[in-house]
Amino acid sequence: MKKAIIFCLVFLASASIFIEAQITKKISYQAVLRNISGQLVVNQPVGIKISLLHYSSSGTCVYEEIFIPNPLTNANGLFSIEIGGGLPLSGDFNSIDWSDGPYFLKTEMDPTGGTSYTITGVSQLLSVPYALHALVSDSVSGDIHEADPLFTVSVASGISSLDTAFWNAKIDAETDGSVTNELQDIQGVLSTGKDAGGDSLVNLGHLTVGATSTTPDAAIEINSTSSAFLPSRMTTAQRDSLIPAEGMIIYNLTERKFQGYSLIFNYLSQQLDVIQNLFNNASGSNDKSQSFTAVTTGRISCVKVMLNAAGSGGIANIKIRNGVGNGGTVLYNESVYVTYIAGGTMYSIYPDNTFVIAGMQYTINIVDNVLDPMGYGFDWLISTSNPYSGGDFYWTGMNITSYDAVFEIYVEPQTSTPGWIDLN
Repeated sequence: MKKAIIFCLVFLASASIFIEAQITKKISYQAVLRNISGQLVVNQPVGIKISLLHYSSSGTCVYEEIFIPNPLTNANGLFSIEIGGGLPLSGDFNSIDWSDGPYFLKTEMDPTGGTSYTITGVSQLLSVPYALHALVSDSVSGDIHEADPLFTVSVASGISSLDTAFWNAKIDAETDGSVTNELQDIQGVLSTGKDAGGDSLVNLGHLTVGATSTTPDAAIEINSTSSAFLPSRMTTAQRDSLIPAEGMIIYNLTERKFQGYSLIFNYLSQQLDVIQNLFNNASGSNDKSQSFTAVTTGRISCVKVMLNAAGSGGIANIKIRNGVGNGGTVLYNESVYVTYIAGGTMYSIYPDNTFVIAGMQYTINIVDNVLDPMGYGFDWLISTSNPYSGGDFYWTGMNITSYDAVFEIYVEPQTSTPGWIDLN
């Protein structure tokens, strides 16, 4: 019983070009044979006919060949041939114009090694064989005329053979008195007496003067013990004609000052920023705190707290701390003398250069001064109904979430405008 044979194409290798007495062009081709059960057909001769068809899978045959002796499959069912290296039946393989494609490869096989071809396949040749087209350049002679309309309107179309004749002939020394008509290396441009024509030097990673190595993270570095950095010098009128950018530095010849362009901070009149003025009780101890959340960014101008002496009176130290509780960094502290007055008294302090940021939390922390104690401590009037949602009350360090002390915070809102400021 005759068994059907399945032909499986493995790969089409790149065009192989051999140079002997004359150029011979060949295409390496390999395939694997399997029977109808999928088993490899090994160590058998195979009859093969190769045809190259023009334009389509049923196009004109421009070349046809067979292979004698027959290719032999190996132990893996693989056989190899070189298209263009067989016995031609028609056409000339070396005369094929590969630029006039597409081309299709037709393979016919007789698994018994004869010429009764029972297996046929057709596939288009893609990019691999067209490497052979590169050989066309070997036969080009005479002038080449570029007709591409994109090329004819480009700068490149004006380049002549005279322009390319001296493409690597760099001038190392000035010969005609002009430094704008030839290529120059950077050493030539930066040397004394040379002129870069007012062009900009951009996209440098580092600029180091007076050293052969750079300091990490230094964008500009000057190493000298015999010369100094000299910034831009200009009058006030010239400065004001600049398009300024934050961080610019100049020396003002009119005012005889170094100046920089930066944000200038100003502060408006104080306003009541945070308040809790309800009370129905008092808390007596030697360490009490009340946290608060700043509403406005600016400078604290005044802090008021309602206190009373539990005994004969004495000094209480009022601190403004960063964060919540009595452990944050002290931003400002001031002492007041507290006496007993029925109903308590609102005591005020006036911080110096103490700043708050809107949305951040801070703490008023009051402690009995050990140098002049108040005996039984002091009272800070509180509300036990927790009317203030922006902070909590702390009694000797413990958070009493249901209480809030009486206090007022006044802030001078911060504004900023860009401008030139004196640096000295």
